[in-house]
Amino acid sequence: MTPGQQAYYESKQRKIVAVNTDGTMMGCFDSIKVAHEKYHLTRHLLTKACKTGKLYRGIKWIFEDEYRKLWEQGKTDTLQYERPDWQKPLQRGDRVNTGTSLSSLRTYARALIKAFGTDITLGEISEQIDLARLKDNTNYCEIPII
Repeated sequence: MTPGQQAYYESKQRKIVAVNTDGTMMGCFDSIKVAHEKYHLTRHLLTKACKTGKLYRGIKWIFEDEYRKLWEQGKTDTLQYERPDWQKPLQRGDRVNTGTSLSSLRTYARALIKAFGTDITLGEISEQIDLARLKDNTNYCEIPII
């Protein structure tokens, strides 16, 4: 790449800011590429989120120069948002609506086993899910935290 091409691409890079739900800055990145490399975010969806103001992975993203203008005007409270329930992270003891199928919880259980490498088997987790469902007699059950 020639020095002229390098200067062109560097001038096209814009800093981006991740915004907390209360409108404060969560983090700042030198470019979309840096955020992509650090957190494995999809670059085009991140760009779209910065341009439209929509949430991406439960976080509001904005270009740094736009955030700076709002901050200088004292209007960062306009960036406040509420995450939809389906984008909120799961916490210990959360209840999940499983509908008529428990396949999503079994998939979640497989991911837990793979991520944490526990000695508990999928069959044991499945039995806990089925027992909780029978005991509660609804389409809800406690997520077993391993």
